[in-house]
Amino acid sequence: MSLDYDLTKIQDHKNVCWNPNGKINPITEIIIFMTVGVGIGDLSEENATEFYKRVDIWQRLMSPLLRNNDGTSYYITPEDISDHIGLKTNVFPMETRAQFTNKMWRDIDSKYPKIKIRPPTSVIAIKELEKEVKKDK
Repeated sequence: MSLDYDLTKIQDHKNVCWNPNGKINPITEIIIFMTVGVGIGDLSEENATEFYKRVDIWQRLMSPLLRNNDGTSYYITPEDISDHIGLKTNVFPMETRAQFTNKMWRDIDSKYPKIKIRPPTSVIAIKELEKEVKKDK
């Protein structure tokens, strides 16, 4: 399914969402895609704080999706979210916090390998020493 969006309800959308060269603002583009990640399709005054909280959690756990010109990470800010109030996408219905949290845990679980349980290094070293002592006898 395609991700459809409408920017026309964003205040001053022509300057906020588009660069002078006619290309979409990278921040706008990331916020559009983040509607899928955070499970909120319509950005309104009522849900802007919740939207930002989820974006912030996502960025901190998964990594920011934008880079500054010097290569450093750019984190979406509350001001970026506020500037994009009015954004509408076809991401629906809105995920509950529990659904969002579960999705984040699934993503984290898939990123990290399972840790294999083994004896502490000191126990391994002692056993190796014991083997060496038995060999020498």
